[in-house]
Amino acid sequence: MQRSSAAILLLGLDLLASPRLAPIPASASDQGKITIAQWRVRSECAREAIRKFPDYTPASIAQRNAYRRRCLREHNLSVEDAPVAR
Repeated sequence: MQRSSAAILLLGLDLLASPRLAPIPASASDQGKITIAQWRVRSECAREAIRKFPDYTPASIAQRNAYRRRCLREHNLSVEDAPVAR
């Protein structure tokens, strides 16, 4: 009885150590990495624009939007051309 339980234990340990059954670490695709980088730049542009123009006056909002759009263009990211709602 001892011999068979030891054999089962060794077989189980061997299966756990098998590379086929090891979990595969998750990683993003190349397109996913590009998208994450673009979102990070968009977020940084928005934060910087808010930091430079913190007021909520119409003039400050217009300057903030212009600054954000200019930042996005400098980083070769698309900029929406819709007018700002007032």
